[in-house]
Amino acid sequence: MSILPFLSERKTNSGVLRLKVEETRKRSLLKGITFKTLEIGIDALVLWFLTANPFTSLGIALFLELNSYFWYYVNERIWNKIQYGRIIKRRKVSSDRSIPSNPFSKFHGNLLTREEKKLRLSLLQKEIDEGEVDEEIIPYLKKINSFPFIVTTQSCCGHNEDPIRGRRAHIDFRTSLSPEVVINDLLKPMDKKYSPQIGFQLLGLECDRLRYCLWLDNQNWREQLNYFIELLESLYEKEIKKRKR
Repeated sequence: MSILPFLSERKTNSGVLRLKVEETRKRSLLKGITFKTLEIGIDALVLWFLTANPFTSLGIALFLELNSYFWYYVNERIWNKIQYGRIIKRRKVSSDRSIPSNPFSKFHGNLLTREEKKLRLSLLQKEIDEGEVDEEIIPYLKKINSFPFIVTTQSCCGHNEDPIRGRRAHIDFRTSLSPEVVINDLLKPMDKKYSPQIGFQLLGLECDRLRYCLWLDNQNWREQLNYFIELLESLYEKEIKKRKR
């Protein structure tokens, strides 16, 4: 029995990038089904020609091919872990091409650094000066950004849309706190007090720059942000106490 080769390719235009190429189990399964359907049909025709009995030939073909399909699938999953014979393509973008620069592309890792926060705050101030930030939310952003372990990345008083809940006020933020601390000491208390009025999203995982989106209620976003700031103050006090020990 022959095995059909497979190839998965991914490209990038953001410079030189080595990609780890793997197939999903669903893809391997679908490839096997189409391959085996073709083989069963061919084998049944050959056996029909030899036995002159269409039912016997179909039964034998089904038994043999379904059994071999199982081992085909196993073989696919094993070879998916083997890099021998694969070509990982690289694509380099020349420096003279006009590509919009991302000032945060140099920052990697899911935790906020001081350098990144400094850059984000300078860009936020520029947006405030240019009138691109909702005036009502500016005092809350300044208060949140006053804590050393967090910085806001986006905000809105209700103009952006949550695909599930409709137009919602929200803030996005990055932090130097571990995801466990963020979830247990910030997101869970917010959810316990305001659910189902609020929601959460984890964004940026695909580019190794985790940020959290906190969707708020359009009518009560001020109250909810004030409580969020109270939680930040509690975390800050805990950090101070740890340092004194």
